[in-house]
Amino acid sequence: MKKSCFLLFFVMVIQSYLLIACNNNKKTAKTVTITDMVGDIVEVPKNPEKVAVLARSAVDMLVAFGLGEKMTGIYYTIFDNEWANILYPDIDSYYKYDYNTTLEIYLTHKVELVFCPEQYLAKNLREHGIPAITVSQYGNPNYDNYVFFFADMIKQIWSDKKISTKVETWKNGFADIRNQITNALTTVQTTKTLYYVRGDKNKGITYTENTEKSVQNTICKYLKLEYAGKEFTTSEPTAEAILQLNPDYIVVGGAYQHAIINAARTTATWQSLSAFANNNVFNIGVGFVMFEQNGVELTVYLADLANKIYPEIFNFDVERLLKETIKTYFGKELSDKDIYNMLHGLKRNGQPLA
Repeated sequence: MKKSCFLLFFVMVIQSYLLIACNNNKKTAKTVTITDMVGDIVEVPKNPEKVAVLARSAVDMLVAFGLGEKMTGIYYTIFDNEWANILYPDIDSYYKYDYNTTLEIYLTHKVELVFCPEQYLAKNLREHGIPAITVSQYGNPNYDNYVFFFADMIKQIWSDKKISTKVETWKNGFADIRNQITNALTTVQTTKTLYYVRGDKNKGITYTENTEKSVQNTICKYLKLEYAGKEFTTSEPTAEAILQLNPDYIVVGGAYQHAIINAARTTATWQSLSAFANNNVFNIGVGFVMFEQNGVELTVYLADLANKIYPEIFNFDVERLLKETIKTYFGKELSDKDIYNMLHGLKRNGQPLA
């Protein structure tokens, strides 16, 4: 009798242990701990079905890697870019989020996770019970180790072989272009500078990213250029400061790039700059998002800029590269005219984006 009771007790203990282990495994499968791009450690849902995306470049990669249907809405300014609609027509079904979107809206949409471009936004949402992580265009102390950060984060959050394959394909493609460039420039010595103009707002030449933490600084490192913006103490330096710096190259991105360049070409102040005098002022392509942001088009931006800075060294087939990128990640076949306009920051009809 005692032996039977002992065996019964033993069986009950084992069953309890297995039940606890099973519950722990289920709990583990439902969440994953993420270190986001500003170093915050956050527990987020595993394989979430409903996510809100305020970080623009995050929208690009989520759609590109096959997660478009998981998004309930995106940052409202993306709707102003017709290329986003061309590349992903389902964008029309998304809600237009902004920095002031209320908690009630996120809850109504049953949002499980929010991707934010600013740490304070993510922290505020977490404080109110909504999992949120920061996806930034800035690294710490620079962006050198962050180019693949969000792509790898996507793999960590969603355990899907197709997604992982697309992520690795993009990473390998970017690394291949980057390595070709850095290897070819190993012996090149230069002190030339590049100045980046943010054209997402129509603020003219005097609007930049003034930090070495930016993607632009890392791109410049690959190309052995000095990133001029990091020298400024403000994102809107004075005309005098830019004239004194006198950058060798100027690149202009965003929807207002053509308006900014055209205005600068007709303004006497800027004609003495080396970049204008030597015809070294370049447009940046705009696809689902601006090419210079950390989306899948960043590979094209790097190759295109290498061609322009070092035409005697590089001759990447950028048109083909862009066409393949759009086909691979957005499933769209674009015409040669489409590719030209996208590369030059134009609408499909060849007119400026803004």
